[in-house]
Amino acid sequence: MGKHWRREPLVEYLLNHPLGPAPLRHPKTNETVPAPMLPVGLPIIGGKARPRGTVIASRFLYWEEFAKRFPLLNEWRKSEAFLVPPEAWHPSLMKAWQGMGIAPPTPRQFARGFVPHTSPLRKRKFRSPIYEVEDIKYLVAWAHGWPVLYWEIERAAAALARIGKLPHFYIWAANLDLRPVPLAAGGGMFERMQLRAALEDNPLGLYGRALKRATANMTVGMLRGLARKKKWTNRSSRLDYISGAPYAPRTRKDRPNKNTQWWHFALTRS
Repeated sequence: MGKHWRREPLVEYLLNHPLGPAPLRHPKTNETVPAPMLPVGLPIIGGKARPRGTVIASRFLYWEEFAKRFPLLNEWRKSEAFLVPPEAWHPSLMKAWQGMGIAPPTPRQFARGFVPHTSPLRKRKFRSPIYEVEDIKYLVAWAHGWPVLYWEIERAAAALARIGKLPHFYIWAANLDLRPVPLAAGGGMFERMQLRAALEDNPLGLYGRALKRATANMTVGMLRGLARKKKWTNRSSRLDYISGAPYAPRTRKDRPNKNTQWWHFALTRS
């Protein structure tokens, strides 16, 4: 599955951290255990979700074992900063926002809504200009309360400045009212209206041809003159753990296979 899908940026950051452990291996076969694609299990091991007994073990035990081998992650999950966005933007990041010419969303709004968990967006076969900016993982890590280093902040600021040139990200971050903007040309009226509705409802959820068509007549320069919506209305498809209140992960029946059976055993060190 991994080669066909993109990992969520926070997961990518943690799994490839220079101080992190080697990949976990199955104790019976010594095969590398498939790492998670989403951070679903993180709030569980940090006590921000329902008790473990009510959640499928394979959804969080990888992170549990990974944290035992990663002292920095283990310390972070026990701290008050765990999955808690900072109150204000770091000066270097704020400078990047100012370069875009917009008043940014709060770090909490950013952490909740940036890079939605929609399945199609994470498929590698679909072009996603945001996912093509690799250093967004540093930006996402900072927004979730991870103690990033100075050089990581600088990379995060550069990534933010880069994605700030993408019209759909600019629309989302600036919370723009698109009503004055004409519909993009090409295709039937109904299809064009559907694309505009999708762009207004969930700008970051668009990708590939649909994104290109929906923003064909838009540039960041022309968007700068638009008014902002009075309220932050951009829908979030992220999990509710960013809200600060405990949430109950969705329960579903596990389907044991070679990717999930490992959790019946104690993992070995690589």
